[in-house]
Amino acid sequence: MSVMLLIFMLMLAFSRAEHQTLCTSNACFTLHLDAVSFDQAHRTCEDNGGNLMTITNRQEEDTLRTLLSQTPEQEKPLKIRIGLKRLRGTCVISHAPLRGFQWVSGAKDSQYSNWGREPQSTCHERCVGVTYHPTARNHMKWTDVSCIKPVPYVCKFYFQGMCSALTLLGRGKITYTAPFSKESQNYQMKSLPVGTFADVTCSDREPLYSLCAKTHGDLYAWSNPGPFCQTHRSCVTENGGCEHVCDVVGDEVMCSCNDGYELNEDGLSCGLKNVCFEDTCQYQCVMGETGFTCLCPQGLELASDQRTCSDVDECLLQEVCGGHVCVNSEGSYACHCKEGFEMADGECRDLDECVSSTCEHTCLNNIGSFSCQCYGGFELSENGRSCEDIDECLVDSCKFECVNTRGSFLCACPIGFQLDRNGECFPNVAPQCPRLSLHRSRRPFWKSRKTLRSLSDHNLRPRFDHPAGGSGGDNAWNLDI
Repeated sequence: MSVMLLIFMLMLAFSRAEHQTLCTSNACFTLHLDAVSFDQAHRTCEDNGGNLMTITNRQEEDTLRTLLSQTPEQEKPLKIRIGLKRLRGTCVISHAPLRGFQWVSGAKDSQYSNWGREPQSTCHERCVGVTYHPTARNHMKWTDVSCIKPVPYVCKFYFQGMCSALTLLGRGKITYTAPFSKESQNYQMKSLPVGTFADVTCSDREPLYSLCAKTHGDLYAWSNPGPFCQTHRSCVTENGGCEHVCDVVGDEVMCSCNDGYELNEDGLSCGLKNVCFEDTCQYQCVMGETGFTCLCPQGLELASDQRTCSDVDECLLQEVCGGHVCVNSEGSYACHCKEGFEMADGECRDLDECVSSTCEHTCLNNIGSFSCQCYGGFELSENGRSCEDIDECLVDSCKFECVNTRGSFLCACPIGFQLDRNGECFPNVAPQCPRLSLHRSRRPFWKSRKTLRSLSDHNLRPRFDHPAGGSGGDNAWNLDI
């Protein structure tokens, strides 16, 4: 993996190790297996000049995997806290890569995530842990965890540069105090971050010290590069302390390097010649122990030629825009909401069309759309918005006569009959004046009032026609509408 080319292998083997440490070209990572709460872990990292680790891309994930792989083999998966937190009052954003969580280091929201399961859909404070198990295929997955629950954690420390480890040529001891460590440690490594203080003790002379600091330009070196505790040197003994080639020039032992390497400031060790020139990489070139590596900005990935960068199509990732329209662009992407939704606070939310509805009667809002509905006695017209009266008389709603009204209907009986409560016509028991018997259809009370209004509009009234010489028994009824 490309990140492995950046690692100046520094698994620090402490004699009284506070923690395990790994450094890359510009940062160091310390693993703390003592389980503490999120706030305590965050405070510890900040007190030492760093932050809880971020995982904003696969390279950082690979670095964490390398660091965790140096731990003693665990029977159970190891959960590690990282610097991702959702503040109280902030809700889950389901389509966002970080799901509404934020990096406490202040790092910008990244497009990379590796959720093993979706976080709880709440607006409460939650934190994130990474699950690691060396024998599992699907590890390094993210899960949301309680911020109070004690969990091991990893701190990250940024540094502008590194210095190569100091060299002993005789009996002596070198202890280092790194910027992120409170105590000096005796450990074996190849590089240390700027700001590291070294104590040198030789068996036959006064103690010395050296500081890793910036010298000029972008170069970093020890204030006293050594080598230390030097005695009579000979190329016969341990190659004179030279890493590659040892030569005797006059009375002096001189070191040199193989092709492609150059002598470091300690005069003993060799490093790859810096081949990072302006045209080496399209964007950024970093030298490592095995050569140079090209790096790409966020949103781009290294092409097959290992020098240029090509765009990452984020729209191919699942749930980038929560099921809405994703438009890829060079190094980024944009989300566009489908019809019935609007963009709010970085996510597509349902648009309530009923607020400005054109429905004649009632409007029912639903996710991404709406529908119009009509009162009883009406049906939706073809335009989907206006309502048309249903003619109930077309389905023989009455036994004798049916009178349709707007939104309802009336039943009528012939002369000599009257309606009962069930809407049935039955003969009058006793003679009575001719009259019109009407029965209102069974409707809810609010519709009955409407029906009565409609009835008055139709001017319902009985009319009696008396043929010449006729009698009252020949009376006929009539209904004017």
